[in-house]
Amino acid sequence: MRPALLHCLVLLAVTPLSAQDLPVRRLVEASRIDATAHDLVGINFMAVSARGAVALGQPDDGGVRVIHPDGRVTAFGRSGEGPGEFRTPGRLGWLGDTLWIADPTLRRVTYVAPDGTLLRVTPLPREDQIAASSTTPMSVSIVIQYGAYPNGDLLLAPLLSVRSGRPSWIPAEHEGDTPMMRWPVDGRAPSIVGWNLAADLGPCVPGEAAGSGPRFSIPFCPRAAFAIGRAGEAAVNLLPNRDDPFRAPFRVIMAGPDGTTRYDRAVPVTPVRVPAEAIESLKARWRAVPNAPAALRERIDATRFPEYYGPFANVLLGEDLSTWIEHYTTDGTRRWQVLDPQGRPAFTVTAPSAVRLQLVSQTTAWGTEADADGLQHVVRYRVR
Repeated sequence: MRPALLHCLVLLAVTPLSAQDLPVRRLVEASRIDATAHDLVGINFMAVSARGAVALGQPDDGGVRVIHPDGRVTAFGRSGEGPGEFRTPGRLGWLGDTLWIADPTLRRVTYVAPDGTLLRVTPLPREDQIAASSTTPMSVSIVIQYGAYPNGDLLLAPLLSVRSGRPSWIPAEHEGDTPMMRWPVDGRAPSIVGWNLAADLGPCVPGEAAGSGPRFSIPFCPRAAFAIGRAGEAAVNLLPNRDDPFRAPFRVIMAGPDGTTRYDRAVPVTPVRVPAEAIESLKARWRAVPNAPAALRERIDATRFPEYYGPFANVLLGEDLSTWIEHYTTDGTRRWQVLDPQGRPAFTVTAPSAVRLQLVSQTTAWGTEADADGLQHVVRYRVR
């Protein structure tokens, strides 16, 4: 490789990325699914099939609604524990025209045919099965489903304690790392396809180091964020700077399912001060919680809240492997900085605070938009 080209590649990997001077794009409404017309209640997850069918999780109703391209509405599921019933309808997705729906409470995944009939119900592997499948000693506490593969394999997040075999990009002092696991349905050995570092709360839990006193997570505290493709195509972690999380650049690391780092970028931080009234309002709501222990109230009053918001609020991984980094604002809007699949800064997007994006790419976005009555309408946007 020529020295000049090698020098350029090194600079690309270590030079901080800036959102300044990036193109500013808008979310332009392309279509809308009206909450009143389709009798929608609160939406937790959504998925859009290749044919354009939109599946919407309805946890308050204990089921899912599917809005078909021709306008038909299919309702599936109800509260319960029998076949076709859910205690907690969670993440969902499409395998061709088959809809899968995870239930973390009942620890199983339900598969639904295009006409809304039940195909099958598959239990998630037990904690002892996952622990026994590894050559590394581990202790598994719970299993969460994140996605599914076209052949039926499951994408799982087993919450476990493991320190060996981690990628080199994970800081040595980092705790709470969760490996994302592909669990084959044909008895083959499972494999780790990514790592979720967002479970590490570190200094965001006061009193944890001392091991005493009530524990709670401090709002506005900088912590890692994580997103993964529904079939494990790639995973992205956002890591705040441990020494100066409010001002120093944070890291954006994308890794492929084989553990190979696709890029590792530094993104500058623009500090955003937390309004004093936001902290006081939060403390007041906590104090008003019925039957809250006195020790917890005392700890909340004694806790020093951050002066600034964390360096980022959330991250979404696009279907085209673009990375959407949501930043905190105080002007009543939501703002995303978008990186292309190679980790290069592409553009920024601003939208009203009522918009909550769920599915994104560099050209299209799906999300919910809450109205004055709190109803969540589903909107497809063009990114322009």
